[in-house]
Amino acid sequence: INKAAQANVFKEFPQADSSPSRKVGGTGLGLSIWHRLIHLLNVKISFTSKENNGSTFFYHLRFEESLLDSLLKKNKDVTNLEGCPIFVADDTTINQIGGIKMLQAHNA
Repeated sequence: INKAAQANVFKEFPQADSSPSRKVGGTGLGLSIWHRLIHLLNVKISFTSKENNGSTFFYHLRFEESLLDSLLKKNKDVTNLEGCPIFVADDTTINQIGGIKMLQAHNA
């Protein structure tokens, strides 16, 4: 993400590259929705980005110890996600299908 676009990365609909030559892309809602959900949990988000190289987003969620203990007791094998609460959101059908298949492969 270039420096100019980084200031708007959590706003609705902006695209870092909105040129006609851009062939594939979402609507620009994913990070905005994620930002709102994380904000509701009173969590701060940060990110680093190198233009044309990738971006990494950071957040730190805190869970009640009882919930964490319960999940760890139930799922000692981290490849088995059965019983774990999982929220997945994507506006692209192929990504939804791929996400569901990956979760199913881990018994989620």
